[in-house]
Amino acid sequence: CSNHASGCTSSPLFGEFTEHARNCEFKPFTCGLDRCTEVIPMDAESILAHLHGKHKPDGGSVARGFWQWSSEARRVLLLKQAPRDGWRLDAVHRVGTQHFLLRALASDGHLHCVVYLLGPASRLSGYSCRISMTGGDHSLTWQGPPAHIVDSVDSLVQLGRCMSIKQRFILSATRLENAQDLIVSFEAKNIQQVPPSVGDSVGSSMTTCTVGGLRKAVEEELDCLSFSGVWFSVVAQLSNVIFARNGELQPLAFSSCQQLRDGNRPCKARVSDDGVCHSCNTVDGPIALRLALRCQFSDASGTAWLTTFHDASELVLGTSAETLLAMERSEQETFITQQYLQRWFKLNVLARPCKRYGDPQPAVAQSVAVTGATLAS
Repeated sequence: CSNHASGCTSSPLFGEFTEHARNCEFKPFTCGLDRCTEVIPMDAESILAHLHGKHKPDGGSVARGFWQWSSEARRVLLLKQAPRDGWRLDAVHRVGTQHFLLRALASDGHLHCVVYLLGPASRLSGYSCRISMTGGDHSLTWQGPPAHIVDSVDSLVQLGRCMSIKQRFILSATRLENAQDLIVSFEAKNIQQVPPSVGDSVGSSMTTCTVGGLRKAVEEELDCLSFSGVWFSVVAQLSNVIFARNGELQPLAFSSCQQLRDGNRPCKARVSDDGVCHSCNTVDGPIALRLALRCQFSDASGTAWLTTFHDASELVLGTSAETLLAMERSEQETFITQQYLQRWFKLNVLARPCKRYGDPQPAVAQSVAVTGATLAS
């Protein structure tokens, strides 16, 4: 491979060389940080040389914030005052042989804190990162896999893959009487381990695959999925949950219609805010709160965002819906993030075209959802 110097060990056949070169995870990439357009080889030495030459990490204004070493696996940012939009502070951090870029960036009234992995995307699932902020009596925590160096901060914010702190909160915390510095700590640890085996037999109608294989299969079969759907069995870990989109909190549960239908089973479809179930046309019928989380699952092959239904959500989180929904919103988010990358699950995943009120949408719209889960042994 032409990217051998960056770490690729593949030796593609002559007829496969072009395809491999196009998809090689070690191929050079465009930086993108601070609107930089320089093309860099995908290896730590080249990336670090570029960062130190163009972006100068570990610098910044001591008046507003500075980095401080805490331990081998932890780096601390001390904020003296609320940063203005456009302010940023970077640091290069190493855990074992793997390098990370820690970035704090002020934009759109928020301070975004990101952990970037410097290397190929296949290493992302081998690390767990935690970003925590303490100031006064308040604290916030985000936990999940690191971001890839090619990802933009805007896309990471949309996907909930970084910590975003409102600047007015920082401002109030640093202006309190006897206020101390606002502390943002970044931690990363190697969690690489071999996932449990799924086994060879999961039923004739279910395909066993990795998370990366699931994504590829759904993308390739998107236009020919039958409305009965295609089943997959995947072993993966929970690595993230979406709590907000475009600055708006996302509900963790929905009102489920409990009107009895064929076979005396509840409808279970979503009930609109005005009390109408468009699936069975019931108005102001019996309802129950059901969990419906947008979860990111990961293994060594990659990550995938999957809608996770009620029963699977309860098992993945290790608690009941009643217990979770009885908590305050901040407590819910803290509890959920504590479950990231803790256990392996065997997931039953159904991919099928979307339906809206019983009518198929265009074939380009699809639903990929976790309908069931068990602990993987």
